[in-house]
Amino acid sequence: MNKPVKVKLKKKAGEASDEGAAEPGNALGPHGGGSGSGGVSGHEETAVGFDFIKYRLAWYGISALLIVPGLVMMVLSMMTYDTHTPLKLGIDFTGGTMLEYAFEKELTQSDLPAIQASLNQLGLGDSVIQIQHPKEHMTVNTATVSTELQTDPHATTEEAEAVDVNGLPVMPKADKASDDRSITQVIEDLNKDGKAENLKNAAFDVSTLVSIRTRDLSTEQTVTLQKSLTDQFGRFALLQKNRVGPVLAKEILIKGSLALLLAYALIVVYLTWRFQLDYAVFAMVALLHDTVFMVGAFAILGWFFGVEVNAMFVTAILTVIGFSVHDTIVVYDRIRENIRVFYTRKWSIKDIINISLNQTLARSINTSLTTLAVLLALYLFGGDSTQTFVLAMMLGIAVGTYSSIFVAGCMLASWRQRSEEAQPQAA
Repeated sequence: MNKPVKVKLKKKAGEASDEGAAEPGNALGPHGGGSGSGGVSGHEETAVGFDFIKYRLAWYGISALLIVPGLVMMVLSMMTYDTHTPLKLGIDFTGGTMLEYAFEKELTQSDLPAIQASLNQLGLGDSVIQIQHPKEHMTVNTATVSTELQTDPHATTEEAEAVDVNGLPVMPKADKASDDRSITQVIEDLNKDGKAENLKNAAFDVSTLVSIRTRDLSTEQTVTLQKSLTDQFGRFALLQKNRVGPVLAKEILIKGSLALLLAYALIVVYLTWRFQLDYAVFAMVALLHDTVFMVGAFAILGWFFGVEVNAMFVTAILTVIGFSVHDTIVVYDRIRENIRVFYTRKWSIKDIINISLNQTLARSINTSLTTLAVLLALYLFGGDSTQTFVLAMMLGIAVGTYSSIFVAGCMLASWRQRSEEAQPQAA
């Protein structure tokens, strides 16, 4: 039998072990190792570094510890949430409100915390805020139709009776005829209701556009928010208020799931063509390992900290899948190269894969650390709108690096070793 941390030649059944026949050279060990003379002679054996395969059951146990708590929380979430989903879904999947404001004052990214604080007071801390500056000169008149509330045909009475920051009624679009009304017609309608006194000096040049994506707002919440924004930043106009309905949100969820399934299928086809079917199968197991861990981690975060997932979470999973499969391909490529060289010299598949994992370990860790350093900086200084996406990326890349070595590589070694031992019996 082979010693677990030593490279030792293994003859077929019935043949004597010939330790002096191998010439592993300087390419075998993780540090270009081998003996000083570049070969193995007499009873000498060449160390290959850490024996990953020996402790494969420990790695599988660690994977279970990473995945099982998330699975439990996913089941608990599906039993508890009204949506019956394993994750706490954001407005991309459940529906919500899109607000767009035009400010006369020029705002910067440093003003985001103040806007976020106003939303937090209304219990809307999970809102997503974006600040932009018009590329061309833009003038807004709060009396024009462009400031009307844009709702879907199922808008509630409260939404239809909302008012803008200047006290003017914000009228829902009913049909195309309402779109074609002139400013004069709008003013005449307002005069009939006695609400045209605020039309003076209603026009202003727009310096900043602010988009807010949040949950459904009541009329009271809308008015409170706009008063808070007026107190902090002065005059502005509500350009549009769109509601993302549950039908559209469900479509986004379905398309995101289909994108994941398509990515998995294409990866299996590519790896089967590039390597062999068993390579593809165990790579897919590693990818599912990473995906389930990410979903489970966010199920835990959603349950205890109220973290919601949106469409960017699906993007993060797809990105992590690409990163992880790239890392796995690097490992597999090294395994395939070493099999071509050393399997014909009667090296066991276990030893070959173990050498390959040692040779690629440093590269995988270094690549992941540099990526994680950039993501950490983005998480700390990139703003609230990107934190969920970046956190998902950090967790996924870390676990993807682990699974490429400790899951995909070790499972392939176990499978090939079992097949190798079964061949003499079949003969």
